[in-house]
Amino acid sequence: MTDHDVYLQRQPDPHRRALGELRATIVSTAPDCVESMRRGVPAFLLDGQQLVSIGAAREHVSLYVMYGDTLARLADRLAGLDVSNTVVRFDPTRPIPIDVVTDIVRSRAVEIRNPTRDRDGAAGTSLRRTPRRGER
Repeated sequence: MTDHDVYLQRQPDPHRRALGELRATIVSTAPDCVESMRRGVPAFLLDGQQLVSIGAAREHVSLYVMYGDTLARLADRLAGLDVSNTVVRFDPTRPIPIDVVTDIVRSRAVEIRNPTRDRDGAAGTSLRRTPRRGER
């Protein structure tokens, strides 16, 4: 039994079910991800970077998207949910639609694997400094 399994087993039924659905969706969307525990909650790493995490509180379940601008880009798809800059919280009896979770995970994977690409996949600004005139 993995740490993720233990975490899920400790949760009450509606939370456990919602977390299990999130986990299955994340793993099927990003099959290369690695399950880990970070800050006491299940985390999913892609290429050594945090893809997303999931967690439970007394009244809600959370999908943590700690980095990137995925949540801002998908704000219209998240209408009606409790969303901050880094987390989506929801009632475990009314989970986030699977297609929205899939879009969040795919977007984060693009942010991790193509950090200089914009949201449409076009080449963005490189992190390298542009040489000044006369420099090579």
